This record gives sequence, C-alpha cells and structure tokens, in this order.
Amino acid sequence: MKGSGKVIPWLATAWQYNADYTTLTFTLRKGVKFHDGTDFNATAAKFSLDLVLNSTLVDLKTVSSIDAVDDSTLRLNLKTYDSALLISLASYLCPMVSPTAVQSMGKDAAMLHPVGTGPFKFVSYTRDVSIKYEKFTGYWQPGKPYLDALEIDLIADPVTQLASFKAGEAQIMRAIATSDAAALQSTGKYALAAQEMSIDCLATDSAHISSPFCDIRVRQAIAYAIDNAAVAKAIGMGFFTPCNQLISPMNYAYNPNVVGYPYNVTKAKQLLSDAGYPKGLDTKLSYRAGAFEGDYCTMLQGYLKAVGINVQIDLADAARFNDFRVKGFQSQMVHYTMPAGAEKDMSYYFRDRLSDKGSMFNTTIYFPSDYLDSLSKVNIERDDAKRIALLQAVDKMAVDTYLLVIPIQVETAVSATSNVVHDSDVYKYYAMCYHPENVWLSK
Repeated sequence: MKGSGKVIPWLATAWQYNADYTTLTFTLRKGVKFHDGTDFNATAAKFSLDLVLNSTLVDLKTVSSIDAVDDSTLRLNLKTYDSALLISLASYLCPMVSPTAVQSMGKDAAMLHPVGTGPFKFVSYTRDVSIKYEKFTGYWQPGKPYLDALEIDLIADPVTQLASFKAGEAQIMRAIATSDAAALQSTGKYALAAQEMSIDCLATDSAHISSPFCDIRVRQAIAYAIDNAAVAKAIGMGFFTPCNQLISPMNYAYNPNVVGYPYNVTKAKQLLSDAGYPKGLDTKLSYRAGAFEGDYCTMLQGYLKAVGINVQIDLADAARFNDFRVKGFQSQMVHYTMPAGAEKDMSYYFRDRLSDKGSMFNTTIYFPSDYLDSLSKVNIERDDAKRIALLQAVDKMAVDTYLLVIPIQVETAVSATSNVVHDSDVYKYYAMCYHPENVWLSK
C-alpha cells in the first residue's frame, strides 16, 4: 500500500501469524492459472518458495520449512519473527512460477522463458533488442488486460532511446535522464511520473584499520565538504532532492531529528587536520556508469578538492563494481546506494545493505556492536509503531553517531508517457512493481 509500507492482497487474499509467531499462514486466491494452464495453488506456491529457500538468497532465511496444508492454504514455519518477511514475499525476490514449466524445461531454461500468472504471457526475448508478451486470456482479473500485446524495446543508448520515443515508436519511456525529462516536461506533450529510487551515498573502507577512512573524522570531513543541496539541484535538474540520512523524506519512517552534516568547508578542513591530514589526502572514487553518475562523481571530486582531498575517479565495469560490493575494497570510496521510496520497509534494507550479515559491503564497512544490536531489535519487533521508532533510532545512529556511509541525495527515476496512454501504472507503486493490465490506448 503506497506510503505505508504495508503489503496488499494479490495472489494471497489473507495471511495470519499464530499466537507465538512461529508460523505464517496464507489463504491463496482460488481460480488462478499459470500461463501454461497449471493451477496456482499451495503446492505451486510451495514449489516456488522452496526454490528461494534452497538457494543462496537470504530473503527467506528466517523460514525453516514450507507446508502446503491444502489447495488454498500455505504455511511457512518460522525460525524467528522477521518484520521484513512479508515485504520479501510481496516483491520480485519471491516470484510465483509454474512447477510444470520449471520441471519440464529445467531451471536455466525457465529463467529465460518465464511462466507466471500475470496479465501477459511471455513470447520471446532477444538480447539487447526486445522482450515480447501477449495477452493472457486466462488472467484471474475478469476483462483484463485491455491491451492485446506488450513489447519492451531494449535500447541502451539514451539518445537513441529518446529519439525513438519522441518519434512515436513507443508510448512509454520508463527511465529518462533528468536533463531530458526537464526538456520533455517543458513541451507539455507528455505526462511525467517520478519515483524515488535510491539515496546516493559514499561508502568507505572504514573496517580496515590501515585506511584513513577508519577514522570517523575523515568521513565527517567528506560529509561536511559536500554541498548536498547544490549537487541535487545540478545533477537532478529539479527531480532529485538533498538528503542528510538513510531514509528519504517521503518514507513513513523518516527521522526529522537526524542532524547530518551541513555544508561547512571550514569544519571539513579542521576535521581532516585533527585526524592527522593537515595537508589533505589522496584517494579514489569508483562508480558504475549510469545516466548521471559520471557528472555526479566529477562534482563530488571538485568539492573534496576544495578541502584537500584529491580524488581519482574510477569508472568500473559491472563485474568489477560487483566485486567491490561483495568482496570489498581498501583505502578508497565507492558510490553506494540505499533504496528509497515512500512505501519501502527500510528495516529490510538496513539489514541487507548495512549490516555484517548483509549481501554487500559487509566486510568493508565497520559496524559497531551497539548499532547491530539496535538493528536486530528492529527486525524482531512486532508492534509497528515501536518498530518505526526503533528504525528511526537506528537511522540516526548510522549517520549522526557513526556515519557508516555518507548520504548525499535522493535519486528519482522519471518516466514519460505519450498522450494516447491511459491509466499507466509506471512508478505508481514502486519502481519494480508495474501493473500493465490497467493500461489502455486511445486513438
């Protein structure tokens, strides 16, 4: 549910924890079919979730086993309560797939020929060209979808992408550079929709005693040296906003009591000197290519140079950047993002991206024991109001007390639709959630 962090019924119509929170039982929607005609029921749901449970993914790590009680009842047996479990189950991380298709094709082939329950069924995928779908006449919502087919054109070059869209070769452009979005908006010919995507931050190797970033004063100096408001305005073209913490202002758990590090060059220089670097220091900032990241890193480079921190900018390919996140790095900075959005349960992302048990940076960033203890309390708190208060305290601790990573701006994704498109759900809920069954086109 937008803006609340709550999930809504879909393939599951209801769910209930038992009294001691050791089981979570779902009532499944009846009459749903997979695209290949297989029934969606508890057996199929168990099959799909077992694929996640038995993988290296951590999203169901608090689940010990799964039982298909009857056709429409699924029970998850829990090792412990996890406040983020429902969010994981409602996301793309735990998809429902046809057991028949996976067993007949094999897991690898099924990944490239998905068979789900959605309004459109997969037709073909041509790498770097397109993904094609056709209307699924057996969709569980009567009368939907309205369109006969859906085609996603995969155009890597943003200039070519924009030209194709403006020429009418596509009706929706999902992601636009902010400079292009501003130009489209000025014409009045297109409807634009924006969605918070992430909080752009800088991560450092604070866990390594030999690194200058092990000293919090160096991290604080970096934070004070950067004018977040100016960066957001210049890079976001009016679509990005400055941010002083790891929960965005739109989120229900935003903490107005986080102080952060307001732009202060004098204070930045003094902190560097106090940390033993009166003449500054040399370092590197690695990033992965994107719509704005190059200009963004260049702008940060300028701010840091003004306080004596000389930054070498390093454009890393996808594989090397992933190594930074998973294997770690030393004596440098890396462009880091924390997911953002009004509806996101940020306790999940703090655990996954900013803890010693997370999926990335867990060996590179120093996590104090009191911070980890506080975070663990968030994820087992069952009362929503208390959990939000605990999460806000963790957010403040992560920034004001320890500055685990340095928050700078809220990055917003912008989409555009032509005036023939109606009821488009692009970015209505969140970036990875799209309901094309509601879309219709006028002539």
